[in-house]
Amino acid sequence: MILRKTGKKCSMIRQGNDIARVKRRIQDYFSKQVDVTVNLGRNKVLRYCGCVTGVYPALFTVRPNDENFLGKTSYSYAEVLCGSIAVRLAAPAAPPIKNP
Repeated sequence: MILRKTGKKCSMIRQGNDIARVKRRIQDYFSKQVDVTVNLGRNKVLRYCGCVTGVYPALFTVRPNDENFLGKTSYSYAEVLCGSIAVRLAAPAAPPIKNP
């Protein structure tokens, strides 16, 4: 973070995050399994796993792995930038353990 003085006020600027960087990161996640965390407000958080199925100029879509999921599955890049939505690659599944 950079602290910039403008007159009498100081403003904090988060360095390194912009819409273009968020878009590139989401494009890299295309057709991969991701973990999505949605901040619904009032201490409500929704987490689910899904696959990024669409990347468009203003938004991206995620298909949840749960067939009964009724939530919103399209998000804008601004929601990721503001922190309302967090998207990260899902951890790879552990290989099955073989018994000798």
